[in-house]
Amino acid sequence: MESNLKTAAIAGHERVAAWADLLDDINVYPVPDADTGRNLKISLAPIRDILNNDHQITTHLLRAATGNSGNIAAAFFAEFLGAESIGQLPQKTAAANEKAWAAIADPQPGTMLSVFASLAKALTPGSAQSGLADIVSALTDSVKNTSSQLPELALAGVVDSGALGMFLFFESFFKTLYAENPTYRSPFEIFGEKLQLDNRPINSEPDQVCISTLIKTETQPERLSEKLQDLGSSVVTVRDGDHLKIHLHAEDLETVRREVASWGNLVEWEADPIAAPPQTVRSIPPENTTVHIVTDAAGSITRQAADRLGITLMDSYIISNERACPETALGPDELYARMRAGERTTTAQASLFERRQNYESICSRHAQVVYLCVGSAYTGIFQVAKTWQAEHSLGAGLTVLDSGAASGGWV
Repeated sequence: MESNLKTAAIAGHERVAAWADLLDDINVYPVPDADTGRNLKISLAPIRDILNNDHQITTHLLRAATGNSGNIAAAFFAEFLGAESIGQLPQKTAAANEKAWAAIADPQPGTMLSVFASLAKALTPGSAQSGLADIVSALTDSVKNTSSQLPELALAGVVDSGALGMFLFFESFFKTLYAENPTYRSPFEIFGEKLQLDNRPINSEPDQVCISTLIKTETQPERLSEKLQDLGSSVVTVRDGDHLKIHLHAEDLETVRREVASWGNLVEWEADPIAAPPQTVRSIPPENTTVHIVTDAAGSITRQAADRLGITLMDSYIISNERACPETALGPDELYARMRAGERTTTAQASLFERRQNYESICSRHAQVVYLCVGSAYTGIFQVAKTWQAEHSLGAGLTVLDSGAASGGWV
């Protein structure tokens, strides 16, 4: 893959990662569990390493894929990122679109699938550079239309969370490729009130869990889609060689595990309850609002504690065995197990672009923000935040404080 395509793909992931909390805020389909943004951030994180290691990107995407949105995205990008040159993008996009639709047992328009289809239609040979504005416009319309294509979205009055995530990725991808100094309009400016969810729908299947499993099998089980639909809902399957990744929502875990294990060697198995998020989430801040606290994950606050307290954590990334993962998504037990196994493990900061997009995302959703920087003596993040604050119109609502700490302790 050409280096400019790799750089564009990294920029796409960085923009999705920066706006992940907004995607969580408006997530109502297929389950209102407020995790679409986080799942996409985790699932597409392997793209961060594509500059150094692109020959295993399909495998790494498959391993990282989590949740409904992440597995669908993995099906698309495993093919899309196989483009060796810009000239191959139309062909690869068309093939990736077909794979994404085929990965879902019950595909629905009005989701990220509609964005993939719009991109495949808009991206014809020679069209990208000359028609950049037309491509972005087509993707914009595709996202706007989602709010009328699915009853759940129409009732909630929002656009589809996964579709918005893919818009953010591809706008950044193509502008990085073709715009000399790319600029971006805020999603709030583009989609307005369609990003405001006042009352989250109640999950109609509260006892289900989200299952993500990877099996090694030489053959695909007969009537795979039919069998999985008998076991649960939101079924997504992606194959990479002799590995088959399966995602579904189900109640009877043992029946699912027993059936899946009969198809081959069970490599990975994860089953997490579908969480019930707060019933009221405001994506556009009210005039009178409380102060929102932001700090760095290096401050030793767990993701669970941050969620409970309503604090935003700024992630760095852990690179282990050539796989990138947001640091708050990799638990200590798994991290230490990898290190004991001899896997080379390092850390990497979010890029300047991702951090600046993070500040814009946070300050767009909260009128008053206090950012407590941790580790600035080593990373310079305090000055990065202060510079953005001085340059951006939203900076008036941001207060930046340097904790002076290198890790979790105050000095």
